[in-house]
Amino acid sequence: MNVGEALKFIRQKKGYKQREMTTEYIDRSAYSRIENGTRSIRMNDLQEILNKLSIQAGEFFSYANLNKDYNQQEFRNTYYYCRNHPEDEQKKAKLLSYYGEALSKEEKSLRDISNYISIKNGFCQIWDEVGAITQEEIQMIYDFLIKKEYYFLYDYIILCNLIFQFSEEQADALIMKAIPVEDAELRDFETKQIAHNTVLNLVTGRIYEGKFAEARKYIALAEEQVKAFNDYSSKLHLYYTANLLEYIVSGKPEYYYKIINYINLLKDLGEEFYASELSKEVQTLTHGNPKEEIRNHNFSSSLTYDINADISRGPEEETE
Repeated sequence: MNVGEALKFIRQKKGYKQREMTTEYIDRSAYSRIENGTRSIRMNDLQEILNKLSIQAGEFFSYANLNKDYNQQEFRNTYYYCRNHPEDEQKKAKLLSYYGEALSKEEKSLRDISNYISIKNGFCQIWDEVGAITQEEIQMIYDFLIKKEYYFLYDYIILCNLIFQFSEEQADALIMKAIPVEDAELRDFETKQIAHNTVLNLVTGRIYEGKFAEARKYIALAEEQVKAFNDYSSKLHLYYTANLLEYIVSGKPEYYYKIINYINLLKDLGEEFYASELSKEVQTLTHGNPKEEIRNHNFSSSLTYDINADISRGPEEETE
């Protein structure tokens, strides 16, 4: 829904008439044109109307999509669906069309780059049509990010998806610029969560490489960051990663039991696929060859491939 459609939808659900939505600067006729999409609305007037409806701005924009073509919402739904159902040929073709479109553009927007990297990282080890990110691309993106003085959402998304592929020196330099999140009290939940996932992805990469001292350093950074979070998923992700590191380093069974309890909790919550992938990860890191997995781009499921929806609701599977 666009802004006008969302206003109409909420107004009707709450049982208001159009004449009840007028403000000092918007009469009934003007309000009708706003709902019909033939008149724009100033932010101050929108806030006044939302106050009449007793709707918070965040809740309103979960209905109202400012991106009129809905491309990013569709992309996000397709992406997450394919992550869970990579064998679905119809959805695969749809996601690959986004990939081809981003690849063919001579001038890519930040969103194009973000989507392109998300597909590469999420599917290069699953689909033959998607190649791994190249060293040239990694260097280009590093050069782009290191020059930035202030990081916004798409910057964090790109950083989150690539942080484990930068060199130690590059990753350190980028993390020092991006973390902690500047003006965190003004940021939305999604931006802060992705910044947190960036640090955890770096931890996971260092664990796979056997660089445990580096991993511990970033665990401490993540623990400091998560204190300001009122989000259990971020804390649980950190809980798993920290205990995985301690078990690999010490071999103490208490850490293993905590890992297994977390995986069993995921199963109880119906997250069978994710639980299975984490079980494989534990097996790889304790009995396999994690450095070879890194070289072959078989990155773990605990790595968070973030993409932005331009909407405030969380990821969901696309339904027919």
